[in-house]
Amino acid sequence: DQVATTLARAANLRLATRTSVDRYRNRRNVDAREVGRALQVRHVLQATLWPQRNRVLVVALLSNADDGRELWRDSFERDASDILATLDSITNAITAAVQRHVLHLTGPVLAATSLRGTSDTTAYELYLRGQTLLRARGSSVRRAVELFEQATAHDGKFARAHAGLAAALEVLPNFADTTYAEVHDRATLAARRALQLDSTLAEAQTALALASMHALRWAEADSEFRRAIALDPSDPTAHFHYARYLIYVGRPADAVVEMQNAKRMDPTSAVVGGWLARLLLSVNRRTEAFAEIDRALELDSMSVPASFMGAEIAVARGQRERARRLAEISWRPQGVLRSAPWPGGCSAGWPAAL
Repeated sequence: DQVATTLARAANLRLATRTSVDRYRNRRNVDAREVGRALQVRHVLQATLWPQRNRVLVVALLSNADDGRELWRDSFERDASDILATLDSITNAITAAVQRHVLHLTGPVLAATSLRGTSDTTAYELYLRGQTLLRARGSSVRRAVELFEQATAHDGKFARAHAGLAAALEVLPNFADTTYAEVHDRATLAARRALQLDSTLAEAQTALALASMHALRWAEADSEFRRAIALDPSDPTAHFHYARYLIYVGRPADAVVEMQNAKRMDPTSAVVGGWLARLLLSVNRRTEAFAEIDRALELDSMSVPASFMGAEIAVARGQRERARRLAEISWRPQGVLRSAPWPGGCSAGWPAAL
């Protein structure tokens, strides 16, 4: 998390999303060329960690994704008694190496500043666990909310934890017995607190935009989504949710463009692929829609949102048995998506959730 956060702030450097990268975690002998093709990246950074009593050993490897060639390798053995200082030390070394080999900086390297946002080890661990559960969606979202709340209780000035809390609350109604109205005040307060502490957090700005959208404050939502994208143009989440907004206000052609932006930044997301397929179907680009939903379900055949969209598209293709099977997946108890009519030209068939 810390290496990715630091590298993302480097000039002219785009990172694959953490959701995309998650599929390669805990895998041995990962082929950099395979990762490069799947995630559409030119370089791959891998690291392995071994805890050793009161020490920790990290081996890092930077490869060229075009040919798998090793560009840099190093190992770091540090005292684990102060884990945050250890993180800072390793992050600085790895960031310096990436800046030399990827950005080709010949002079002094850019300072790899710690962007954790907290010096509280417990708060940071709670935050990381919360983010992992939030990405998992389903019933994990409620636990993510609890962990983010615990993180902010440990460090009230931890902006990223407040942003995570706001984001989790805004998707909680999709996976729990609650409503957007019930979480609105808490989510808005958390998002505003995060932005007060760190005005550059796109995640918090996106959560604020979602709160306005779910409250049907369309003009506010539009300006807030635009602000989120301006803060981080490479954030697929902001583009994805803005595309949903454009659907709900009756601008499907613009929504296709934004959803394609999200797909370009996160090509392995079955959720994005499912929504894009349904959008393409809505603007009568049927051949593209059919290909896109097949690709999305190949990425994740058990994705609730992709299955929801896939069921409807299967009906349009005359695939009744496939539609039934996908509908069963999309309505399984741990991941039900709710549907609701939306004003502004959106049909009732669009899910109000992700």
